[in-house]
Amino acid sequence: MSDKNKKEFHRTKRMPVIQRSSTTSSKNEIASIKQNNEIMPGYYLECFPAPRVKLNKLEEFVIGRESSCNLSLNSEDVSRQHAVIKWNIEEDSYIITDLQSVNGLLVNGVYCTTTALKDRDIIQIGEHKIYFYHISLVTPTKIYPGLQSKQVTVRKTREATFGQVENLFKGDLKVIDLGSVLQMVASKKKTGYVQVTEKEIRAFIYFERGIVVHSQVTDIKGEDAFFIIMGCENGKFVFVPDKQAPEQTMNDDVEYLLLQFAQSEDESQRDSN
Repeated sequence: MSDKNKKEFHRTKRMPVIQRSSTTSSKNEIASIKQNNEIMPGYYLECFPAPRVKLNKLEEFVIGRESSCNLSLNSEDVSRQHAVIKWNIEEDSYIITDLQSVNGLLVNGVYCTTTALKDRDIIQIGEHKIYFYHISLVTPTKIYPGLQSKQVTVRKTREATFGQVENLFKGDLKVIDLGSVLQMVASKKKTGYVQVTEKEIRAFIYFERGIVVHSQVTDIKGEDAFFIIMGCENGKFVFVPDKQAPEQTMNDDVEYLLLQFAQSEDESQRDSN
């Protein structure tokens, strides 16, 4: 891939809110999204395997162990009402506040009692990681070639659970979703690499204690390579443990990468409609 194509890929993948010529055009865009049952713009929380939840600026969002909470986490290290998220007009952002929980909360690995949330923040409550991110009305991403496909999209669901792939270290991507395999490797804090083979092409995603540190397919490396590999649907995979990456081109949490990829799928589907 040329430097020009790489720059274009990153530019389109992180495209800011589109310019609107009028209020009417903005309303038409939102109406179109509603009609097509697509994801509305706004702030979201996601805690795998629970589905994503859209925050409402007029309502507080409570996280805790109680079933009455907006997000119920059934773990002993989670207090009955652990934390609350509210929209703050003055701060122009969502604020998360610890509700005097026993074990506290972390945002991006730092303990805090209250803090303003930013796009792509990672909230940790007990053993649970909760991802806070923003989806805006964006221009469609550039169609980008996968290993053997015409565009990179997430065409799979995360129906496979950790239990289904916990003891599986090789298989067919037609049967097992690659995202679930990567989540299993990350959850077990494994070091090694996942090799994906499609026809004569081999691609690699390296882990260091559960963190993605390097991806490569042909001469493409880093995040670009990761997104291409995720577009593979018909290949085989195998996990090879205890192998160090030849170089470090990334330092990312799997869930964050999958969320970014899922957002790319949403944008691609919006373009196709």
